[in-house]
Amino acid sequence: MKVIIIPGGGYGDALATGEYISVINGAGVQTDKKFIPLESFGNDCMFSRIHPDGEQFAGKSHEGGFVLIYNNGWNHTSQPTYGNSPVIFNDGGDLAISERPGQFPGVGATGFSHINYDTKELVGHDSCNGGVTGLAEWVYIGNGIRVGQGVSGKTVVNDNGTLRVLSQSGPSFLRYHRVSNNLAFYYYTNVNGINTGYVTLCTLSEIQNLPLLNPVEPPVSLKKPEVSVINWNLDELKNGREFSFIDRENPGFGARVWTEDGSMFASFTNPVGTGRTGAARKFKECKPISPPIEPPIIPPGTISRIRVDNLVFRDEQNNIFPYCFASSFLLFKRFLDGEDIRPYVKAWSALGYNGFRVFGQCSWNAATGLPDLIVSDYPNYFTSLPSFLNLLSQEGMYCELVTHTYPYGINEQVDYVNKIAAIASRHKNIFIELTNEPDVNGINIEGLVSRLNTSAWNFPWATGVYSFNGANTGLPKGSYVTVHLDRGNEWPRKFRQLLEYRTGGVVEGAPALNCPIPHDEPIGGWIDSIPGRRSNVPSDFHSHGAGCQLMGAGGTYHHESGRNSVMPVGLELECAKAFVTGLRLVTPTFQLGEYTRIGLGNCPIIEENSLGTWGMIVGNLACMVRVRPFGTYTVHPDWKILAEDSQKIVITMARK
Repeated sequence: MKVIIIPGGGYGDALATGEYISVINGAGVQTDKKFIPLESFGNDCMFSRIHPDGEQFAGKSHEGGFVLIYNNGWNHTSQPTYGNSPVIFNDGGDLAISERPGQFPGVGATGFSHINYDTKELVGHDSCNGGVTGLAEWVYIGNGIRVGQGVSGKTVVNDNGTLRVLSQSGPSFLRYHRVSNNLAFYYYTNVNGINTGYVTLCTLSEIQNLPLLNPVEPPVSLKKPEVSVINWNLDELKNGREFSFIDRENPGFGARVWTEDGSMFASFTNPVGTGRTGAARKFKECKPISPPIEPPIIPPGTISRIRVDNLVFRDEQNNIFPYCFASSFLLFKRFLDGEDIRPYVKAWSALGYNGFRVFGQCSWNAATGLPDLIVSDYPNYFTSLPSFLNLLSQEGMYCELVTHTYPYGINEQVDYVNKIAAIASRHKNIFIELTNEPDVNGINIEGLVSRLNTSAWNFPWATGVYSFNGANTGLPKGSYVTVHLDRGNEWPRKFRQLLEYRTGGVVEGAPALNCPIPHDEPIGGWIDSIPGRRSNVPSDFHSHGAGCQLMGAGGTYHHESGRNSVMPVGLELECAKAFVTGLRLVTPTFQLGEYTRIGLGNCPIIEENSLGTWGMIVGNLACMVRVRPFGTYTVHPDWKILAEDSQKIVITMARK
């Protein structure tokens, strides 16, 4: 038996051959192959049904109540439908549509439920809401078996009168398909306003061997206990153990000692029957024994909202968030143009990245030859953004959306940001960067920030300012600051400036920004080396990625192919792998550590050969990052090595 969980899934359907559809409310339809955006904003495909070929599906449109049909593109009928669940594909694959009361015999106002497996007749919901012991809203799957909502709040199988449990969750709009002895079920649940879709693929024999809803307790046995204990320690009962005793000289007599509700009790057996001590007879107090805590089951792609906590990013479980992003400037444009970006997103996730830096707008044609992304060119721009964010979320990916990359009217800029912020507030996987290099691109960031009401924003946001005017480095700032550090010949070692931005001193007199500082656009990776612009040395990216996670709040792999959102290859891809490897080798907890470097009294490394070595110390642990090492290193006698990578770049150490 295989269960597929679809976060956010509502109405849906599934085939025994594995194909399925699941409506993500307000976004589109998730299938077993791809994600399909809505036909138009807000127009969900309700009460959806899948065609036997697994490629087509249909449902009732949220707007107007017409029939929506998807077959390599959206279409809809002109006539309205009647009631809930007004469409179904019959056994021959033809679409039956309920347009008026009484149109189909036995199908009432609530529409179609399912196809009777034995007779192939269409069955209405009205006739499936009773008449079967222990079930409501059931479907008949053949062999005298019905599946539906159990009074216990579970998905229950009535197998010719025997009740079995298919799922601990109660189903809404249960669908089934059967081919020979292979079955598929689809339903969704709604808990605290959150939908989750479930696809169950199984066989008939698996259904008939499910656990009983009300298992029959075995009769009390008077057999002698299997375990005989002679020497024992009452204190061991604190660990939840129990002891059984038998009298070897008097068969039929025995006892058992156990803990219960903080006290210890005994039960006994004799040839007459069984008994136990009462509550007044407790004779040893024990601490309550807590049941083991099972880790929560988190569906794939689950996203945690990120917040700024003083100097670091934290997720909803209060862990420091490991910011590992990649540049993908035109990713939203590709989505708007109708491309299937999911393979691209999956590829970056598989490398270990957890987010993209994406441009919300750009005007490039004249200067670069790259395509523009202009809001006015896309009538579906704002209605498509939620679907785009949902798609990334399903793959566990975040988005830092850069809202401005060129100057235009300040009132239009404010209106655009307000629309983006309204959408962002409903999603967990978005960071907002208001501008890209505002000083370089001539954007009036002070004027923009002064006109925005950011007090209610529930997502991390940055202004994009990192350069300095006198002593005002990185100001004005948002809840975090994105920087673009020096791209000179020694660029890999510049990550130490991230700590200086945070604590003050990146330039003389500059204040401490006291917020998370990710390195958002280091030198870019590329197959060729271009001084000051592109590098093709993976080990440099390895060191720099580790340093960004150590002394900043993480970093973004910038690269030439990322400007056009295509997958890198060759050395450009190797640099991407090296960068994220460095990021992931550093535990983010070190971001809150004590600074050290070669030459300081607290440094765990006392001699070495490299362009430079820096580290952070947390308690009795330290993490050191070496840049361009060309020799060995010597560890201080008070420290020992816990781990190092093959290049001896990232070294984790502990005090002896």
